[in-house]
Amino acid sequence: MSLYSGELLETARESDGDRLRCKACGSFIPGVSKLKLSGRVVRLHATLTVTLGKPGRPYHIPFSRIPFRGIGSMRPYSGVFVLPFLPLLACGDVASPELPAFQTNAREYTLTATSVGYEGDIGFVYTNPNSSPAYIVNCNGATSLRLEKLLDGVWVTAWTPINLACLSPPIIVAGRAQYQGVVHVVDCSFRTNCYPKFTVSDIPGQYRIVWGQVLSSYDDRKSPFGEPLPLEQRTSNTFTILTSSP
Repeated sequence: MSLYSGELLETARESDGDRLRCKACGSFIPGVSKLKLSGRVVRLHATLTVTLGKPGRPYHIPFSRIPFRGIGSMRPYSGVFVLPFLPLLACGDVASPELPAFQTNAREYTLTATSVGYEGDIGFVYTNPNSSPAYIVNCNGATSLRLEKLLDGVWVTAWTPINLACLSPPIIVAGRAQYQGVVHVVDCSFRTNCYPKFTVSDIPGQYRIVWGQVLSSYDDRKSPFGEPLPLEQRTSNTFTILTSSP
């Protein structure tokens, strides 16, 4: 068990709020934030262990580390006595107090082989975490959802749908309300003149859904139409995609 494994943690992009994410699964580390203590900015970290649960599957355990007796000297703060009572979070799972606004209805999906490639549905629920409405740009209900795959610790775009270029009235999700939808994944990997296709060579792996145009305000007389919601509010939990045999 490792109380702090720096090689498994990385700072997310600035657009993600400068939070930490796990390199093993790409998930944001629950409970990570910053606080000010005795005039210093202190980051709350998370512990990781690979000895619990399934072999080789990291677990996230929140605890804090604070500067102690000089710069560069760090020690766990109330870690030893608190750890046994803290909830464990497996990679890809989410702590209930910090559920992402964007949740899939399963943690694993199997795409069915067809004559041209693969096909399957990924259901999701989006809960607007804000008190103000969210506006989803769409064309006859089709939105700019895309699948990203975790490759060597980096999220890359792996699949995007082909949508018409029309502009329908925005889908409005009231504050604290929910919107349910389905990502219908169609892949034409077996054909050369058929789209859309996965852009990664090997489809099975760890994925997330990222929503492109979910806005905090909307005015179709302007470009862009409004301010996008923070990326973490438009990014789903991590899940697995498998494929059936052709």
